[in-house]
Formats: sequence, C-alpha cells, structure tokens
Amino acid sequence: YGDFHAICFTPFLLFWLAAEMVRGRSRRLWIVLALLLCVQENMCIYALFLGLFFATHKAFRRTGLMVSGISVIAGLLIFLVFQPMLRTDTDLGYGFAHRYKDFLPDAGPTDAGMWDIFKGVITQPGTVLSLLFDDTRRGVFKLFWRGPLYLPLVNPAGWLILFPVLENSLSSEAFIHEWGGHYGIGPASLTALAMVAGLGLLGRIRPLRDRFVPVGFTLLASSVIWALKKAHLPYSIYLMSIYFATPLPSDTPDTSRVLLEEIPPGSSVSALSYYVPHLTHQDKLYELPPGEPLAIGEIVDSSAPNFELLEPDVGWPDYLVYNPETPDGNKWHNLWFYNRDRALEWLDWLQAQGIYRQFYPKPVG
Repeated sequence: YGDFHAICFTPFLLFWLAAEMVRGRSRRLWIVLALLLCVQENMCIYALFLGLFFATHKAFRRTGLMVSGISVIAGLLIFLVFQPMLRTDTDLGYGFAHRYKDFLPDAGPTDAGMWDIFKGVITQPGTVLSLLFDDTRRGVFKLFWRGPLYLPLVNPAGWLILFPVLENSLSSEAFIHEWGGHYGIGPASLTALAMVAGLGLLGRIRPLRDRFVPVGFTLLASSVIWALKKAHLPYSIYLMSIYFATPLPSDTPDTSRVLLEEIPPGSSVSALSYYVPHLTHQDKLYELPPGEPLAIGEIVDSSAPNFELLEPDVGWPDYLVYNPETPDGNKWHNLWFYNRDRALEWLDWLQAQGIYRQFYPKPVG
C-alpha cells in the first residue's frame, strides 16, 4: 500500500511496544520492535527515545536500554550499510541532506551524510532555536510541542519521547514542518505516549489518583474521535468518497466522467496516496500543463519539455481528478497544483472538453 500506509501502523506498534516493555521482556516484545523498525528507516529514532524513556525508570532500565541499543544498531545498519549498498545512485544522506540543508553550510547535499547532519544540529544551537521559533513553523509547534503548558512538563523524562519531533521542526522543506502529513504520524504517536507519561506521574499524587481514571479515558476517547474525523489517516471519515456524501459514479455512459473538486481544509489527502500517483521527487515538483496526459506509474523525466519544474510552497495539492475508466488502483489522480490561477486554467480546459463535469458535495444538514 505504499510508504504512507505502512507508516500508519506506527501508532499501534509504538503503543504495543510500550505495553510489552511494561509487561517485561518476552519474545513478543522483540517481534513488535522488529515490525516497528521495518515500517520505515527513521522508526529506529522513535524506538531509541522510547527505550531511553523507559531506561529512566529503575524497574524498566534493562529493557529500555536493550530496546535503545537494538534501535541504534538498526539505524547504523540501515543508514550506513544497507541504503548506500542498495541506493548507489543517490547521495549519502538519502534525502535527509536535502531536508536538513540548513545545517550543512560547508558541504553540499551530495557530499553529506547522516553524521554531518547530526554534527550540524549539535554544533549549531542558534540555528536550531531560530528554526524552532520561526513564524512559519508555528503549525508543527502547535501540533506537537504544545508550548510551555504541555502536559509532559510535569514528567521531565517524558520530554525524551518528544525529541523525534525535531524531524518536523528542523526540516528545511516547508511541506514537512508546515503540514506534517504522514511525516507527523511518528511524532504525534510519541506525543501521545508522552501525554500518557505525564498522566502517569500525576496519578501518583494520592488526591488526584481517583480522578485520573475518568480523565484518562475521556482524553483517549477524544483523541479517537478527533483521529476519525480530522487526522491524516486512511481510516479517517475525511476520505474523499465519504466526504462527498454521495456514491462515486459507475462506469455507465452517463456518469463515466472525471470528478474535479477542491480538497477541503483538514481532509485526509495523504490517505489517498495509494490511489494518486506522485509526480514529485524530494523538493522537486513537475506540474502538468493543461491538456497533458497524466503519467500513471511512469518515471517523470525532469528534462521533458512538457513538464514545468516548480518549487512547492505548500504541503498538499489543491485538486484531485477521479477517472473511473482507469484500472483499479489508479482512479484518483493528483494534479499537484500550487497555483490557483493554474488550477482554474485546468478546470476551464477540462470543462471545455464536454466530457467532464465539476463535482460538488451535498450540503451538510
């Protein structure tokens, strides 16, 4: 199901791993850890800090250190052995050097590796602070760090779990630190674990203990309701077919048309990643001119004259096209518009063909 759908397993695996670490060392713990590390290459960072958090408690110190140690070994193998071996045509940083180029003033991205990025973060605290408090990064600060009133403040060890949020906060690419998308699932999961850690510490205060059971379940229910309604998850009710509140057209002559509709704010755009072929590569974007056939499952040639190279300035596309005549799995096409005028130009061209219609959702209520 692609990169995004794999990362969607992260919340469940992180909480399952935490539960197994509380239960004690068992075969199941290592199976869950292995599954988490297989989700994506940077999951070793989240497992590392989760292990360090458990290591701060005497009863779980050995298990926490073992999980952290295995995570470090996995990270070294992935970034220093397997990726350079399998991706000989790319730079050492595998995209991360582009993503954190603010910390690489001397070395170019093609000459920099993970160690250069880490060293840049450690030796440039001023750059770290300037990025964390930059006006354009308030979104990720609000979503993950939560400011000085954030609950893990009552449990200093809980802040250990929040360090992976730096993946979003320190990124040089706006689509990560402004929107999050599937990049936010890991940090959001650890944020939730940190909140649980804060509640656990407050629960040790005897006058509050009896009150924290209903409060904890209320917070849990609220988070589930929010995730089902607003989160960038494939089981969100903001999937396009549900948001439109109407059946998608069948392959009859009357309804075999392309659907075009502006994506509503907060919708689960990234949940459609399996159905919409991506025409992007890292920080490059190739926008299709009106009338150009959509390339489905093809590699975009940056030198092709029919593509215009753009630098994206927002996180997700403005428009989707639904084509019921294409094979299963390729019905939704992502037009990746970053310019409203260009989007309207496309809309005019599509409607002028006579085989398209603009599609509106039913009014709520």
